[in-house]
Amino acid sequence: MQKVLVALLFITSISFCQEWTEAKMTEACTNGNLQECTNIGVLREKQGQYKEAIYLYINGCNAGVGSACHNLGRMYKFGKGVTKNLQKYIEYYGKACSYGSPSSCAALGNNYEYGEIVAKDMNKAFNYHVKACEYKVFGECGAVAWFYKKGVGTKKNYEKAAKYYKIACNRNNKNACAGLAGLYFNGRGVEKNLHMSFSLFNKACDLGHERSCKFRNIVRNYIQ
Repeated sequence: MQKVLVALLFITSISFCQEWTEAKMTEACTNGNLQECTNIGVLREKQGQYKEAIYLYINGCNAGVGSACHNLGRMYKFGKGVTKNLQKYIEYYGKACSYGSPSSCAALGNNYEYGEIVAKDMNKAFNYHVKACEYKVFGECGAVAWFYKKGVGTKKNYEKAAKYYKIACNRNNKNACAGLAGLYFNGRGVEKNLHMSFSLFNKACDLGHERSCKFRNIVRNYIQ
């Protein structure tokens, strides 16, 4: 019986906190905080109240709230509360990216890189990956490095490739560490350094990059 009462009190306290939080959000929204209006939209979307969510997202997006544009684009992508429209998905994700939504930039970078939903455009892909990297999606910095290394969507530049690989590798991106290790091994964009190459391949291997485990052993043989 005591356990049941404790559970009921716990559920009641959660419900009270949720109601209090929503009330505060509503007050902030009413006072002109459009980010909070967008947050209420997220709640309405979870509750299946899509029309109200879309209304809040539109208002937020029109006022430059990146997350509102992102959420609205997602609604069009999956046809939630609106007719599915991939062109509007791209349009609203583009707005979201320009308003500072990192995930929107990253998604569009992938869309244009792989020709998903839109025609493949490596220059646009590169620019969106750069934006996402600037917004501190560090895995996207590794993608920027790859574009510079290959000269795809931009001019080949090993120095910049090394710069962006370092940013991503420092955040434990295994692909970036492997890419940077290769640059050190070949002396491209950085001074050739087999010990650094070995260390980076070793790090990439530890992070789960299987090919780096093989390359680490190859570099070790060069050092010995």
